[in-house]
Amino acid sequence: MPKEKLQKKSSICRGVGGISYIEFLLVFMIAVEIVFSLLFIFESTIDWYSELKKDYSKSLDSFHVINYIRHDYYNRGISEINFISSQKIFFYELVDGKKKKVTYQILKTQEGLLLKRKVTSNSRKSGVNYLGPFDMKLEFADSKDFIVLKSSIGNFLLPKNIPDRELILGVSVE
Repeated sequence: MPKEKLQKKSSICRGVGGISYIEFLLVFMIAVEIVFSLLFIFESTIDWYSELKKDYSKSLDSFHVINYIRHDYYNRGISEINFISSQKIFFYELVDGKKKKVTYQILKTQEGLLLKRKVTSNSRKSGVNYLGPFDMKLEFADSKDFIVLKSSIGNFLLPKNIPDRELILGVSVE
C-alpha cells in the first residue's frame, strides 16, 4: 500500500504533457526574466541612440555655423578680421570686383542662437541673411593673430590675416 500512495502522489504532481507544475513555473519565470531583460536592453539601446543622435545633431550644427564663417572669410575675404565684441566681427570681401563689408553678429533669442550676416557695399546698400536658430553657444574672442570662435564643442581659430586676395585674384578693389 505505501507504493500505491507514493504513485498517487507522483501522479498528482504531474501537469499537462508529463511536466510537473513546479517545472512549468520555473520555466515560465525564467522566460519572463529573459523577456524583461531583452526589453530593458532594447529600451537602453533606443535611449543611447537618441542621445547619440542629439549629440551628433548639436555637433553638426556647430560645425555648420563655424564652417559658414570660415568658408566666407577664406574664399572672399580681402582684409583682416576685425574684432568688435564677443558678439560681433567684420571683414571686407571681394564679390564681383566690388569691395563689401561683411559683419557677423551673434543674436541670442528664445528659440536659440541666430547668426546674422550683413553685407554692406560702398553705395550703402546692404543685405542681411540669418542662419539658425541653433541650440548651441558661440562667441568670438580676440587674440594677437587669431579670432577664436568659442563654441559648445570647442574652440576654433581663424587667422586674422590671410594672403592678399587682390594679388591672388588679379582684381583691383575699388
